[in-house]
Amino acid sequence: MSFDVFLGIDQTGAVTKSGLPQPLPTAIVYKDGGAMWILESDLYLPNLTRRSTESLIKDIDPRLEIEKSAIILDSALGLAKDIFPKNKNIFDLMQRAHHFSYHGKRFGEKTAHAFFAQFIEKNPAHIPQRQCEIIAHEKSVFQSHAFQKNLSTGTFRAWSELGSASEKWFSLWPMDEAPAKGPWLFEAYPDLLWKKLVKSPTKDPVALKAFLSAQKLVKLHPSVSKSLASIDFCDAVILAYAGLVFQKRRQLFKNPKIASPKKEGWILGL
Repeated sequence: MSFDVFLGIDQTGAVTKSGLPQPLPTAIVYKDGGAMWILESDLYLPNLTRRSTESLIKDIDPRLEIEKSAIILDSALGLAKDIFPKNKNIFDLMQRAHHFSYHGKRFGEKTAHAFFAQFIEKNPAHIPQRQCEIIAHEKSVFQSHAFQKNLSTGTFRAWSELGSASEKWFSLWPMDEAPAKGPWLFEAYPDLLWKKLVKSPTKDPVALKAFLSAQKLVKLHPSVSKSLASIDFCDAVILAYAGLVFQKRRQLFKNPKIASPKKEGWILGL
């Protein structure tokens, strides 16, 4: 199966003064009705719901369909198999996140930490890691060091918003079998894709600008140049662009060679 739309969504666990999550920096790659692919950026998604996602896609082009979309999301989309609750699936955990609060707060660092702490309450000193995180040298949502805040807070926010629906409106790789109804969600980490695609060891907007100027896969919308001033939007651009690259390489639905992919998930590009 193939997609006509790739949404790159950079995570943020930051909240406003009223306690609501800030909008998500977003970029999109889409077909213009013919064979041309367009990369557009400088977009914000208010939340990870079907309504908001479909509205953004239709605002870009009413001919685009959410069912033919891939969402490349900077968020952990699985848990280590040894702590994954029995007889549950990832959407069950997302719905649990949606109904979770901590001291009256539904989002933020402390709420996210309290939510994930539930899964290791029998052994709080244990820091579980998924196999894909070990392979990619990525951190776990259970690591609460200062530099690691955004992984747990951003992931919790994503789970809570995705779990706000009464029924699952998306398919998730590799938990679900392809082909299945879209949109499809793929877990991805910008750090990995900067190195793999841009060949830059750091998040360098100058290197990204040079890379995008040289590539021939997509036509750049004027918004891309403006968004390169923001690292968050640079990440969103990388995520959206990577979706198309891996589709062209037939690597979007790459079967992970791990013991429990339907619990632990997989990181795009590994």
